[in-house]
Amino acid sequence: MILSLSIGALLIALVAMGGGAWLWWRMNIMQQQQQSLQDRLGALPRLEATLDQTAEQQKSLASRFNHLSKQVNNQLTSLQNRQRPLDKTVHQLREELKNMEAQYKSLAARLARQGAAPSTAEVINGQRLLEVGFLLRNAQVTLVLTQDIEQVIHLLDLADAQLAAIGDPRWLPVRQTIAQDKAALEAVPLVDASGIALRLSAMAQQAHNWPLKASTLHGVDHEPASPQEPSPDNGLSWEILRRKLAELWQRAVIVSRLDSTSLPAQPYLRERLALHLQLAASAATRGDQHLFVGELAQCQTLLMALDTTSHPVQQALQDIAALQTVILEPTLPDLHGPLERFLHILQEQGSGTTSPPEHPMERLQGESQ
Repeated sequence: MILSLSIGALLIALVAMGGGAWLWWRMNIMQQQQQSLQDRLGALPRLEATLDQTAEQQKSLASRFNHLSKQVNNQLTSLQNRQRPLDKTVHQLREELKNMEAQYKSLAARLARQGAAPSTAEVINGQRLLEVGFLLRNAQVTLVLTQDIEQVIHLLDLADAQLAAIGDPRWLPVRQTIAQDKAALEAVPLVDASGIALRLSAMAQQAHNWPLKASTLHGVDHEPASPQEPSPDNGLSWEILRRKLAELWQRAVIVSRLDSTSLPAQPYLRERLALHLQLAASAATRGDQHLFVGELAQCQTLLMALDTTSHPVQQALQDIAALQTVILEPTLPDLHGPLERFLHILQEQGSGTTSPPEHPMERLQGESQ
């Protein structure tokens, strides 16, 4: 009878011990869940502040983009207003050439009626001189209007070829001045603004895939507990059972905590980089050197916040460094010399032409103002 009571009491004690362990296990779970919820609730103000900061930066970028768009439209309107008088000047130069040809034909006809018709060589040389004057004027206008250096050199080559065909040593000073201007034009570095703009636009499209630094990524802090091993003990005790249950639970559950340091320091970093690359491409197309250099500096700063160990980011940094040395609007030489010498010699020669007309560059400057 006493043995039965002892066994029953032992069973009751074991059941009570198991129930206590289960209650402790449930309380431990509830405490950990409560701590995790408190950590997340504590991070909400920081997340709200980050979202507010991001919204302000988006508004600032949108305002700046609108301002730059207005500047682009204003510059485009200004260029269109300057284009009209330049087109008018080109038309006037063509009409002037036609008038000079008509005057020359009228003079030849008058001389023919008087019995002193010029020879065929004189007629051909006269037409060549008219063409030289037109080519030199056209070279000046082309340089001012389009800054197409290759086309200007081609026009100077044609003018020089006509003077060489005449074979008169009196035109050697003009040919010498043409050669000097050609050398100055060939020394001007050619800038492929369209190619630069396309290159920057391609980089802007690829920027969304470039990797970020590890410090700017959202991280998860895993802290699995590593309890100390209990000291050996003879027999089963409450402390050993508690530790074993805690060890099993902590190995099965990993608590995720949001660390405030894992929040990105540069929200929408790659989007901002793509926007600055597009602005640099637009500046290259317009030839705006100041804006071009400023946007490239911004791109370089944002690229340093990416993963600079990756090959795409390293290549982008090299490309940006190379583009920062590009001069979009190089200084162009003055092409007044050949035409001024040509008109001066033509006037001294007394070839039947009238006094030199108004200088085309002076006309361009007057109409543009």
